[in-house]
Amino acid sequence: MKSDIQRDDGPGSKLYKASSVTCLLHGQHSLMLPPLRCYPIQQTTASRLAKTKKPLSDMHQLQRAVKELQREAADQLVLEVESQATFEFLTSQIRALRSAFDTLSDVLMAEVDGLRKEMTRKLGDLDAEVLRQGEMHKATHTEGMQLKRTMEIWGLKERDWAKDNEILKASHSHNIEWMQQLQRDVMDVKDKLHEIKSDTGSRISEICEESNSLRGNWQKHVDDMLDRLQDFDMTAQRQASEARAQAQQRADDLELMEQALSTVQKQQVQVRSGLEEQAHSVGSQIALLVKKVEIAEVQASNQRTALEQLRAKNAVMEKEQRRRMDNIGKMFTVFADALNISPTMLAAAS
Repeated sequence: MKSDIQRDDGPGSKLYKASSVTCLLHGQHSLMLPPLRCYPIQQTTASRLAKTKKPLSDMHQLQRAVKELQREAADQLVLEVESQATFEFLTSQIRALRSAFDTLSDVLMAEVDGLRKEMTRKLGDLDAEVLRQGEMHKATHTEGMQLKRTMEIWGLKERDWAKDNEILKASHSHNIEWMQQLQRDVMDVKDKLHEIKSDTGSRISEICEESNSLRGNWQKHVDDMLDRLQDFDMTAQRQASEARAQAQQRADDLELMEQALSTVQKQQVQVRSGLEEQAHSVGSQIALLVKKVEIAEVQASNQRTALEQLRAKNAVMEKEQRRRMDNIGKMFTVFADALNISPTMLAAAS
């Protein structure tokens, strides 16, 4: 008598799928035997009767049917046990994946928090640097105002010197020539001072433009300062023209008083000595002004250097941030490759 269990290699049967899952659980390197399929009891009994060609009693048929049912129940129990083991294995894998994603999210959040703190600190440093540049700009503006006051003082002294020169011109021709030369020297010094003032104004404007590139909020303040400087320049020019007009008027008045100044010839030596002392003091004051201008140039170069350093720091910060974002992207890629996760599944999980 042949066995009732026959082989079935069809991949669509349930028994084939269950046996395949069992082989995967026990190991990938194990051999997978073809699954077995149980045919119904009536077909098996009919085939046996056809092959043996012997009549069977009802009792024997019932016993064999019970045995077939017991075998089917045992096979069903094995399938249920294997299905339960497969379900538990898949559940453990899902839990492991969930814990891995939780760990990855914690690491990424810690990295993002670190980046946020570092960017906040660097922005605070930039704000402090901008405030320091503003204070340096105010100090430079104060120095320019001091130079302007010095120019006004020099204008007053120049008018006094013009008056003394006219007096000496009326007294002696040699004194006239000497005073004319001195006046030309004074005008040259004045022109040089005007050039220094214009150079200082241009450098201050350049420093203001470089500061505006870092903070746009300072634009209005800088424009107001430039307008004030232009107003100050116009005021200084107007005062200089008024001073020249007054000097010309005084010269005319002094020409009318030449006859009345004959008694001043006795004091010529004293006046000459006083003028020499004044010329010496003028030279010392001019040297002091030149030193102040050099100090202003050094301050301007220092401010330009500080602005270049700020730009370099900003470029370094941008490179560092780009590098960290690339590292985060590479970390996501490595985790996806290690877990065999497609980009769409990774995006859905995030």
